[in-house]
Amino acid sequence: AGVLSTDGSQQSRALSVRNAIPSVCELLPRARESDADDIEVDAVSLSSLNVAQKDLERSRTWVEQMSIVLRAFWIFDTSSFMDYLLASPTAMSAFELHFSETDRAALTKVTVFHAAHVLQQKVSEGSSADPEIEEDAVALCSELIPDEIPARGAAIPTLRSAGQRARSWLCEKHVENFLDSQASGRLLRNLIGEVSCGPRPPSLWSGYSLPRDCAGWLLCLVWVLDQLPVSVVLSDMTLPGSPVIFANLRFCNLTGYSHEDFLGECCRFLQGPETESASVRKIQETLRQADSCHVKITNYKKDGQRFLNLLSLKSIHDSHHVYRFCVGMLLDVTEDAKSIGKAEDSRLVALRDSFMLLPSVL
Repeated sequence: AGVLSTDGSQQSRALSVRNAIPSVCELLPRARESDADDIEVDAVSLSSLNVAQKDLERSRTWVEQMSIVLRAFWIFDTSSFMDYLLASPTAMSAFELHFSETDRAALTKVTVFHAAHVLQQKVSEGSSADPEIEEDAVALCSELIPDEIPARGAAIPTLRSAGQRARSWLCEKHVENFLDSQASGRLLRNLIGEVSCGPRPPSLWSGYSLPRDCAGWLLCLVWVLDQLPVSVVLSDMTLPGSPVIFANLRFCNLTGYSHEDFLGECCRFLQGPETESASVRKIQETLRQADSCHVKITNYKKDGQRFLNLLSLKSIHDSHHVYRFCVGMLLDVTEDAKSIGKAEDSRLVALRDSFMLLPSVL
């Protein structure tokens, strides 16, 4: 008989199965037996999960934004990136690994550049007359630059010179290649992400309390600003007087002021007798309107020396449109004063374009 047969035996079996179903159902467990039986997923828990998910997505967004800013500045000033490599073993390892997989000739240059720097550190800590350091230099020259046989006692300057040439060659040909790679993107995201949970940097005003709603974001921003090859300051616009809460070392080098001199103060301390009132009004208007601007202004260093400052201001709001921070970039264009206002060179335009990539919303 086929499966569609309706003979008596099949009808009998079907009836037996239907009758047995209630009995089988009685044997099924009525509740899940586990230690988590009493856990309730209520509306508050779901809300917390949603908030956590949104925070994660937001953090990914601003880490990516800040990576783009830093990459743009480093492509503009490849030498500053090379300086950072020497200060960051993590970055140097990523740089070496990238070229070990893509360009062996470039890897050799990286090795020469790094070895010359390490040797120079030994010389700084000891003496170039130290026979062990000289032996190290001879061995490195033999291994890394076999075509250059140094004269007796000349291995250290020979390696130093080779390191400088390797640096220039990498800056010209390969730094931008690395910064455009996926390896660079991963490196920057990891470095910036780690900073959000790290300690306060000394360049951040010690009397400043990090806002609870954006502490990690602010630490990341400060770290990025610290790496930039230009002078920058950061003010909290929610505090009375809009005090400077951060400035990078390049700002101190430009103005001659130490962090202790001005953190917690308004940036008016740079103004002096010949500061243009029209420029001051432009800055005040920009700050009142929570806007961005570029303006030339005569400022003064700590020793009283004047300099022509091409100032760029960038406003940063929160998701509720509250004006939270203002970032200022200072460029000393005293030597370029004649060309400013006629045809600004591509260097200044590139710097301002890179600066404006900073996020407008935290």
